[in-house]
Amino acid sequence: MSVKVIRADYSDPAYAALAAESQEVWRKQGPTDLGGEGRYTESGLMVVADGPNPYVKASYENVRSMRGYEGAVEELSNQAAIEKAVGTGGSSGDWGYLSE
Repeated sequence: MSVKVIRADYSDPAYAALAAESQEVWRKQGPTDLGGEGRYTESGLMVVADGPNPYVKASYENVRSMRGYEGAVEELSNQAAIEKAVGTGGSSGDWGYLSE
């Protein structure tokens, strides 16, 4: 089985929009659809950074503003929030977000 990774979390708005459109195609689950028969699932994505990071902030703003992602993006405003989201007792970074 091959694994496909498709994410809409990019700092470039055009690239983020293109990836989001690709996800819509892959989400179709019929037997003849690209995402059908277990070929596509979504697991979410966490992006974190140390200090102010323009790429991560722009990615967050892009994915947060896209249709279909409203409410599916959670800001992780400090290391404690990141550690809680990771659930393993440790983490890196002090700001980020979780995209479901």
